[in-house]
Amino acid sequence: MSSTDLAWIDWIKKEEKARLAIIWPKGWPFLQNEDIFSGHSGIVVKYHKTIHITYKGLIALMTQVYEGSPWLGTTENGFAGAKAKATECWDKNGTIDLWLVEENTPKELTGCKNELREKLHTEKSALHSTDSREETLHMARLLFNENTVHMLVNGNPLKSSSLFHKIQSFRSLLKEGDEEHYVLASSTVMGLYGLREIGDTDYLSDAEERVKGKDIDDNEKYLKLYPADKESLLYDDSNYLWFWGIKFITLEVLKGFKEKRANNPKDKKDIRLIETVYHPGLSAALFRAGEHLYYLYRTFRHKVKVLLLGK
Repeated sequence: MSSTDLAWIDWIKKEEKARLAIIWPKGWPFLQNEDIFSGHSGIVVKYHKTIHITYKGLIALMTQVYEGSPWLGTTENGFAGAKAKATECWDKNGTIDLWLVEENTPKELTGCKNELREKLHTEKSALHSTDSREETLHMARLLFNENTVHMLVNGNPLKSSSLFHKIQSFRSLLKEGDEEHYVLASSTVMGLYGLREIGDTDYLSDAEERVKGKDIDDNEKYLKLYPADKESLLYDDSNYLWFWGIKFITLEVLKGFKEKRANNPKDKKDIRLIETVYHPGLSAALFRAGEHLYYLYRTFRHKVKVLLLGK
């Protein structure tokens, strides 16, 4: 995350009127510049950022953008609603534009969004906007963080239902605001990348009272093995990513941790798994080919469902 991104996240924390407009790949070819807000004097553009994502990454992102919506689906059905939504909003350009704005007139961004949808005849597949500072902060933490985007592009955070339930169980123990003071550590991030199932939910924290629960462990005793001190792991954004409303150490941080215990066969295997994420060449090409085939499959399945069910 650049210093600029960090500065705007700090601004969001203080500004009640902070909102974020998200232009999906489907809408990006038509909504690429600041003119989309023309005629709406109550909307002041503060910052613009562009990211690139894969179709599978967009599915995972939908579970975060619309978290709590019943239609997203569950781990049991593979988040079927999130997949359908991603199919509607996807385009092969894979581009997402982020417009951070100050909404000086209540609901004006919503009005602007609805006008653009009507103009493009895209219903809800072209863009999305946040309705509160809290939602804006949640989205900015995800999408202004390069480590999170890397995970969305290269990972598979929806692969494991066990991981999902463990993370939700851990989150349920946190008080409001605690998420800033915890980072999930050890091998938990490998679950986000779909590399393997995780065991305990390990964490690092500077909170005075630490959470406790079944299969939840404070990793403080292993702190000396990490490539950075605890404060840096908790608050230096180059060392963590956001997902499911909580921070995880990055794969690079985990690799540094594992390399200090490289005599352990399990850690040696984990290092090899981590390296497959960064390995260029044939494996990357096969991954991209698989990504495209998966999108074609989802598109065909969605069309068949619409044809058969009439919706």
